[in-house]
Amino acid sequence: MHNLPSLHSNFIGRQEELSNISALIESKRLVTITGIGGIGKSRLAIQVASRLSPHFQDGVCYLSLIPLDSPDMLGSSLLNALSIPFAGQETPKEHLLNMLRDREMLLVLDNFEHLLPDTDLVADILQQTDGVSILATSREKLNLKGEVIFSIGGLSLPGDSEGEIADTYDAMQLLRQSAHRVCPDFSFNDQNRKAAMRICRLVDGMALALELAGAWVRALSCDEISAEIESSLDFLSATWTDQSERHRSLRAIFEHSWAMLDSEEQQVFQQLSVFSGGFDREASRQVTQASTSVLASLLDRSFLAWDPIRERYDLHPVLKHYAEDKLAEDPENAARIRNLHCSYFCTFLKERGSGSEKKAISQALREIDVELANIYSAWQYAASKGEVDYLDDSKNALYRFFATRSRDVKGISLFSSTIEKLESRQEIFPRGERLTHKLRARRASMLYRLGRVNDAEQELLICLQVAQRSTDRPEAVFCRLGLGLVRASQVDSSEAKQLLNVALDEAIDLGLQWEESIGHRYFAIVVLLEGSYALAQEHLERSLQLCRKGRDRCNEGSALRNLGVVARCQGATKKAKEYIEQAIIAHQEIGDIRGEGCALSDLGLLAVTLRRYTRALEAFERELMLMHRAGDRRAETSALEYIGFTYTWLGDYERSREYLSHVLKVSRVRGWLPLEHDALCSLGKLMVQQGNYGEAEGFNQAALEIECNSGSLQSMRASTLTSLGEALIGQGRLKEAETVLQEAVTIRKEIGQEHLLSSALANLASIELIRGNNDEALRIVEHLLPEIEDEEFGGEEFGSLYWVCYQVLKAVDDPRAETVLRIAQNTLQLVAALIDDEDLRSSFLENIPSHHAIMQAYGRQEQHIPSTALAEPLTPQETEILRLIADGLTNRDIAERLVITVGTVKIHTHNLYGKLRVKNRTQAVAHARELGFL
Repeated sequence: MHNLPSLHSNFIGRQEELSNISALIESKRLVTITGIGGIGKSRLAIQVASRLSPHFQDGVCYLSLIPLDSPDMLGSSLLNALSIPFAGQETPKEHLLNMLRDREMLLVLDNFEHLLPDTDLVADILQQTDGVSILATSREKLNLKGEVIFSIGGLSLPGDSEGEIADTYDAMQLLRQSAHRVCPDFSFNDQNRKAAMRICRLVDGMALALELAGAWVRALSCDEISAEIESSLDFLSATWTDQSERHRSLRAIFEHSWAMLDSEEQQVFQQLSVFSGGFDREASRQVTQASTSVLASLLDRSFLAWDPIRERYDLHPVLKHYAEDKLAEDPENAARIRNLHCSYFCTFLKERGSGSEKKAISQALREIDVELANIYSAWQYAASKGEVDYLDDSKNALYRFFATRSRDVKGISLFSSTIEKLESRQEIFPRGERLTHKLRARRASMLYRLGRVNDAEQELLICLQVAQRSTDRPEAVFCRLGLGLVRASQVDSSEAKQLLNVALDEAIDLGLQWEESIGHRYFAIVVLLEGSYALAQEHLERSLQLCRKGRDRCNEGSALRNLGVVARCQGATKKAKEYIEQAIIAHQEIGDIRGEGCALSDLGLLAVTLRRYTRALEAFERELMLMHRAGDRRAETSALEYIGFTYTWLGDYERSREYLSHVLKVSRVRGWLPLEHDALCSLGKLMVQQGNYGEAEGFNQAALEIECNSGSLQSMRASTLTSLGEALIGQGRLKEAETVLQEAVTIRKEIGQEHLLSSALANLASIELIRGNNDEALRIVEHLLPEIEDEEFGGEEFGSLYWVCYQVLKAVDDPRAETVLRIAQNTLQLVAALIDDEDLRSSFLENIPSHHAIMQAYGRQEQHIPSTALAEPLTPQETEILRLIADGLTNRDIAERLVITVGTVKIHTHNLYGKLRVKNRTQAVAHARELGFL
């Protein structure tokens, strides 16, 4: 039994709120649903009451309080709603209480706010009855003991990137239902969905606003409706006759609530509209001088919302629109508040861009992120007013934020519009001119990160000249750091080092700690490319020290990442992995997706070195996704190059060429020399693998030309010459091949990269073998054999190195040939087992020439091994290792137990496999038991 009003539409959404409020009513006697006008309190209360009606013996009684002019009318109105006749000496209130004492029912008191603060009758009902519960709706709490407040916000909203799934969100469903009333054929489609989503976000899911907006589809498109909402709050109105007059427009609702505020509350509320994205207590105090009591009152009356997790206040977007209109009615006050807001947040930025040790840079960046909407608003206002000092003081913090959060596109847009506004205000020059060049320098650095290297270089050169003319030493340091990185990316190490050396000296002299840490890291990147690992490590450790001193987690992650690269280049793979994983954690902590992407790139390259190709592809593909999100097209293209490079070593030549050809095309169009160079080298290696030696030579010669024209780094040249030598061998041009390979060996030795000599030496051994100089070939191979004990022997080209060693040893009838072949075959099988994709596993073993040759040779060798007892007895060491294998110990465990290297364990394991004529541990243990060895 109930008197709930009939509703003209289906109830949409709020299933969680519906369940929670229903549960509260069962345990609490007074629940008040609060929220701003039009949010949907009444509709939700009616739905809750309808659901609970069967649970109350005497049903539900609904009463809308909108018609009541006075709290004195509440008693008689409830009697009428309950259909209880009234006559006699009792007052309506006394009669009501007497009638309710023995009842078990739910009273729904809708729109209580205009009767406040008089709540005596509600209090008496709760005190004098046992079975009556009350569900109230109000824009502010009733403030009674035992009252449970349930505040509601807007309906669920779709995100910006949602597709058709956006139609399932509550706000979209209500908008569509409202549109159906005036246009039954209306539906969402690819043309109107984005605009409909924008309507929902503009009103933040407010139910009444969505109903009012939906009523306009009979005359306007969704695009036009969203534009009208942005333009004026008055657009959201209707002429429904079955709605109370104050529910026919949002302005009418808000005017009713506004009239209930005192003058101080009205003043503060309209001034709070200056904030964007919410605000905290300190900001409201500094800008509007709002007292805690006024904020609490506005919160209680649903003019403000409070987020306990973020500890911030906020205004509903539509209420903010209304407050802005109110503030605009007093232009002088509006200008004063805007100035205070601008001053507060520009100072806020300045304090977080000073690089002070008292405020961790990472913490400062997080605080900026929270206030970003306010900061944008303040910055744009300062630009429009020509507030040069505010902008100058706060530019560094904003630039660092854009750089760290991978928001360079937004940063470029904001700085460009600021430059344009400043240049339009001639009265503030030359002070404004100096600032515009500082902004241009920071914009140039962001352009560089987005791959626009030439644009960045031109702008930085001009800005450096301006800084030097004005003797602005800190600004000159910034420009030199940027130019140094640009020169390094153009493979011009000489000028890069010169620029960075000057920048470092100046930064140290001026006490610019942040710039010094950056300078050390940039310098390390340059000398790392030259192969000067010790010097690179020295500078990176100094950079890391400064980052940790300044609690700069962002640049700490970058320094750790680069230290990982140094370790990988020196063959210290375990240490490299530790550094890179620490870097990833640091970048993830602060939301630096570009930094995380770079670290994943390094992790992928390390995985290639360790022949974990599936892991490498996963890392590169994750890098690709992050760099796309960051808008870093050059890094995105670099990730594609690494993916193509990895497919070469998996033997998937078709996919490899597709990726690498795309990278070559893009890098040439964009003028990205290092990427063009890398793509050429990778294509050269691919062509060698496929036996297309002429094309391979062409790609490598083109790479060498880039190196010569751009001031080649020697380590790069050595790698290219090695690949070229292999292409020349394939064409039978042995003398030319020998010359370029000898040059590669010389370069490696000169720059201290002896550990990277293997490929060049193996190719020289192949030349001698072809010439029939077997003894000379053996002499060269003797230098390679000790490396077989290393787990990372040969890097990605390990197969061809094994094959060369085997061929030379076989040619001179050296018994070690069989051992090398067994090691090679087993290593290939171990690596193949780690490749998840069956097709890639097959191409790895069959398509790569050296791998195919090893597997075939091993198969032929297996056919000639006698099937009777052991041809050669096990040594004591092999017997001990066999016993430990049977006990389940890993190679590393066995090495630690016997105090030998893992590589030595592998050699002994391969030897006993050969003697037992088995291929793996399981077979070895089983056959040894058959023979009685275990």
